[in-house]
Amino acid sequence: MIYDFTVRKLSGCNNEKLRGCNSAFLDGLISFPLNIPGTAYWKCLQGCNKVMRVIKIMSEERRGTLTKKQDKDFLDVVLEEMNKAGTILSEQTALDLLFALPFAAFESASSAVVLALQYLQSNPLALAEQTVNLNCS
Repeated sequence: MIYDFTVRKLSGCNNEKLRGCNSAFLDGLISFPLNIPGTAYWKCLQGCNKVMRVIKIMSEERRGTLTKKQDKDFLDVVLEEMNKAGTILSEQTALDLLFALPFAAFESASSAVVLALQYLQSNPLALAEQTVNLNCS
């Protein structure tokens, strides 16, 4: 219920496929990282890829119809920010954000930390940027 509400508020989407893929992602998140078809970890990676594809398709469809409407959702705001000149928000960062926010609203803190660590491990540029930020403060 919380996941559905969060997804609806962030993207205006009520997609059951998205919920199923996210469920597969969550189930495999804290499993042994054995990337063999049929394992929980493999299903986790497949679920993550499917969710990212759905989010990318949604953002491409929405980008084509981006207008000044009254009832904007978070996806509209992210797309507007991406279209601004000189923005630091890349398409991949926006997709990662749209993937992680419903998860963060739904899952516990320990699972969110695991997701953050996996993101930093797979994105060395983001890790270097965060390391610089920590050293500056």
